Amino acid sequence: MVDFKIPDLCGASPELNDVLSKLADAKADAKAKLDEAASTAAAAFGEAQNELAGLKDKLQSIEIPTLPKLNLQAEIAGLASQIPGTPSFLSALAKIKTEFGDDIKSAGLELDSLVSDATKAISGGGDVCALVPNLEKDAGSTEPAVQKPIAPKQASVAAEQESPSVSNQNANVVAAVAEVKQKVESYAVTSEPPTEDRGAIKIVKADKKIKSPSGADVNVAPAGTGKNFSPDGGMLNKKANYSQFKSLGVITNLGKDGTFGNRLSYKVTLKYEPIDKIKIYLHFGDAMKTTLRVPEKGSPEEAVFGTSYNSFYGLHMYAWIRTDADSTGSQNIKIDGKELTFSSPKALVDHPGNIVSVKNEVLDIDGVFAAIGTHTNSFTKGGEFNTYREDEALNKVFGGYAMAIQYEYLDNYDPEPQT
Repeated sequence: MVDFKIPDLCGASPELNDVLSKLADAKADAKAKLDEAASTAAAAFGEAQNELAGLKDKLQSIEIPTLPKLNLQAEIAGLASQIPGTPSFLSALAKIKTEFGDDIKSAGLELDSLVSDATKAISGGGDVCALVPNLEKDAGSTEPAVQKPIAPKQASVAAEQESPSVSNQNANVVAAVAEVKQKVESYAVTSEPPTEDRGAIKIVKADKKIKSPSGADVNVAPAGTGKNFSPDGGMLNKKANYSQFKSLGVITNLGKDGTFGNRLSYKVTLKYEPIDKIKIYLHFGDAMKTTLRVPEKGSPEEAVFGTSYNSFYGLHMYAWIRTDADSTGSQNIKIDGKELTFSSPKALVDHPGNIVSVKNEVLDIDGVFAAIGTHTNSFTKGGEFNTYREDEALNKVFGGYAMAIQYEYLDNYDPEPQT
């Protein structure tokens, strides 16, 4: 072991020598004062303690040297740069054999071959990195060297530009996607009627004419075509219902022209041509008051029914014509395309919109009247009605109109449908 107290000895440290010397002095001084008075010994110990504290700081400031690292690649590269046979070359070669000899043999390599190959590589402008393993160890250590991964190289030129790759789509997949897209778009919901075949919708063009019940010509689809939709009329083989309200301003009064015997005749133009299920309701103004029925005081009728109107809608509208029941209603109308001529038992008047009916005392609710009675034969033979209605609701529905009509019409009708 190195005696650090010997002056100028290689490896000796003056700082460490000073620390060790003062430790020895403090120990001797403490022993010498053990037999003296306690106060004197305590003072000596305090001084020694302070001095030792200073030595502690000095010890912590001493840098303990570390052994240098040796790298086989660096050592051989340095060796290859020297002239073979020279003292420095032989010294460097001996150092490599001492430090890495066993490691080179363990790797299955020969030092002479490594030196020769490295010299050729360096003289040719290359390096030893690909030839010599990257072995590393502490100088003078007997532990085997550790092989490190090859250090990454620093690029010496700018990176080459790479063209973006081009993806060639599978033709079958592209075609399949396009087909699916077309189908999805063909079934898209829209408010516009289709003009060409689309899925279950088969477009027709009305190229056949038939006679309607009134004798008018109607364009329809030819039978047996399998078509079911017209851009102009919608779905085929379909009947539709429609309701309209008419004021006196759009109703023509034909008077008692003899069309319906001694009754008044009126003519109106409808939106569609009616074919069946026609119902007509009329307003006669003050003449509607004749439908009021007041039972005799104290009678069973007063107790059971109370005051009522022998009119389906009381003072608001009178149910006059119906063609889809057992009635004489069809005898009171004539159809010419969209023009409808009908009879009336009394002169028509526009509904004022503010009618107040007589309250039914049995139900006893303001604004509510009873409609109890029997329909005329022109509406329903023997048809009875018994119900309660509100003035407020009927004023809103019928206000401003002299006539209300419901009817069925042909909505692009195929007279000969085939399944």
